[in-house]
Amino acid sequence: REKLNFNSVRASVVPTIIISFFIHYLSLDLIYLNAFYGATFVGMTSSDHFRIYHIIIAASIFSLLFIQLIPHLGGMGGSLGVSAFVSVIIVVALCALVKKALNLKKSGEKI
Repeated sequence: REKLNFNSVRASVVPTIIISFFIHYLSLDLIYLNAFYGATFVGMTSSDHFRIYHIIIAASIFSLLFIQLIPHLGGMGGSLGVSAFVSVIIVVALCALVKKALNLKKSGEKI
């Protein structure tokens, strides 16, 4: 990222623009563009805290949340950001639980 002088916003916008051309050319529903763009929000998470597999897991959770939240947040806006935020928080919580479980296992305590 530093070599290309890309910050997280540029790294989100460039693939979204490319995908938007494909979605337009293939005459697909805009929900696919929204889902892709929202998944790039997850990708904006700091690389200091998340590895690529964390991002993949969070993006997968995002897609499930986004599909579920659209009918309930329709017209309100914010479903992309809320879904991305909640998916990242879920992955952070899961990582903390796994880390705690591994530490307990090493110390011999019951989980």
